[in-house]
Amino acid sequence: MKRHPALTPLSRDHHNGLVQALRLRRVATDGDASARLVVAREFVEFFRNEERVHLRDEEEELFPVLLRHVPSQPAPLREARVQHVQLEGFARKLDIAVAAGIVDRETWMRRESCLMHTSGLRSDSSFR
Repeated sequence: MKRHPALTPLSRDHHNGLVQALRLRRVATDGDASARLVVAREFVEFFRNEERVHLRDEEEELFPVLLRHVPSQPAPLREARVQHVQLEGFARKLDIAVAAGIVDRETWMRRESCLMHTSGLRSDSSFR
């Protein structure tokens, strides 16, 4: 199925988010503390400057259009809204950890796992 051209920016945003998620995954398994801190800072900036705008666009523009054409809120839309809340929480906690300079491996793995779940990536994903 071909997507409407108006959805292209949202698709590009999803691609960028997946790239960020994979960077977090890779540094979680292969990176040292300083590498984790660098990638975490970059993710926090990405979230602050790009992802929040994307989430707002979906919540304020895309979701209302969808809801005008369906009788009730479909499960995928409910799931997307839950994922938005989870991503906000993940980014907020990571921002706090970065500000404190604490990105230990155990904490990192929990946060990375949350992000993978909400982004829909499987553990065997090789998306680049």
